[in-house]
This record gives sequence, C-alpha cells and structure tokens, in this order.
Amino acid sequence: MPSRSSYIRREEIHRLLQSHRKTAVAVESFLVLVKLLGIFLWVSIVGNATIWQNAVLCVVLLWLDLLLISPLKAGKARFYYRIAKGDDTVSFSLLFYYFNHRYRKCISWRLSIWLKRYGYWLLAFLPCSALLFWYRYLQNNPALSSAALFLGIVLGVLALLLVEIRLLRYMPAIYWLSCPLSLKRTLSVSVTLSAHRLNHLVGFYASYGWWVLFLPFIVPYFYISPLFQTARAATVDKMILEFLKQPLQHWKNHGKILSELLIILEEP
Repeated sequence: MPSRSSYIRREEIHRLLQSHRKTAVAVESFLVLVKLLGIFLWVSIVGNATIWQNAVLCVVLLWLDLLLISPLKAGKARFYYRIAKGDDTVSFSLLFYYFNHRYRKCISWRLSIWLKRYGYWLLAFLPCSALLFWYRYLQNNPALSSAALFLGIVLGVLALLLVEIRLLRYMPAIYWLSCPLSLKRTLSVSVTLSAHRLNHLVGFYASYGWWVLFLPFIVPYFYISPLFQTARAATVDKMILEFLKQPLQHWKNHGKILSELLIILEEP
C-alpha cells in the first residue's frame, strides 16, 4: 500500500489553486454550459422525431461529442496539470489548446478509451447477464429467481467497479497528450506507471468519494471540482517523480520507459 506521504495534502492543493480559483470556476462554468446546451438540443429534438431520426441524431451527437468535447476535456486536464506543476501563467485559453495542437491524437485518445470501456463492459457483464437471463426463466421458483436477481445485481456492481479500476491505468495519459510520443506509447507509459501505483489511484478516488454527494448542488460543485481536478493532476505528477526514484537495477530493464518519462516531463 502507498504511504501517507504518497498522497498530496489538501493544504497544498488549496495553495496551488489559490491564485487560479476564479479562472478554474470560469473553466468549469463553460463546460457545464456546453453540457447543458447538448442536453437542451437533445430534449428539444428527440420529442419530435421518429425512431430512425432519433437513431441518426444519436450518431450525430456522438460524433459531435467526440470531435468537440474531446479537445475540451483534454484542455481542461492540461489546465489543471499546469496548475499542479505550479505554473502561474495558466489561463482560460488552455481549455482550447488541443483544437490547434495534436487534435487528431486527442480524438484518437478519446475514441480509444471509449472502445476499451465498452469492450471491458461487454466482457465484465456477461456473468451478470446470464444470471438475469436465468431470473426470467425461474419465475416459478421464487427462491431461485430472487437469488439469481440478487447475484446478478451484485455482480453487475462489482463488474462496473472492476472495469473502472482497470481503466484507471489509462487515466494519466490525458495529461500527456501534448507530448511528441505516439498515442500508443503514451498509453503504454500510462499503463506502466499506473501498474506500480494502481492502489494509490484507487485510494485517491476513494478519498474523494463522499464529495460526490455534493456535486449535484451548484455552489459545492464549483468548489469541489477544481479541488479534485488539481489534486488528481498533482497526484499523477508525483507518481512520475516517485517512479523515477526506482533503484538503478530497475532501469536496466526499463530504459525506454525512462526516456519517455523524461520526454513527458520536458513538455511544458
């Protein structure tokens, strides 16, 4: 298990955010407005459309999400990563950075995560689906049908958690999309780094879990989200530095990863 010193103290996160709080709120507000606009378009169109029109609309909205929201998500990550590294020059314009820099890599990253998530879901939910399928044909036996339903729900929740934990291995890559490494190598470095600190990442998310209860409320959201985003970016940055402290013997077999991590650290 990671030591307590591996975690970023919240006092440090508040210090990093201190001079960027207003800009962070502006970034979060813009993204919330974009999401609300998407919901409004969906609700206003879907009610007056046929089934086939709705299907086409879903495809169009998915493509718009991929092409427009992906660079905004990556830009948001870059914004908080720069704050976590103590950069005092961060600005709202960083949100749009990937529209002009490595746009294709950014789109490929989001598409790759989508495919991995849905692929993992398909595999993870097969046992759950089988139990729910049996539940339908065990209606004449209340005890067995209830057991099948209960186990199906429990396995579904566990499958969801396991998929999200597995996808955490790719999370650090969102902060490195601007580096000159290919997307394949960027994801590979992310997986290698996370493999040594996966329990650290899980512990980090668990430490912020109860804060999720306050996210539906407007004012707490604009306080919690910048804090969480900065803490996550700072955690990834610290994970790199701790990984680089491995004994010399370790790097004899991982020289390529070392050079790639140094490239990532050099990227502004």
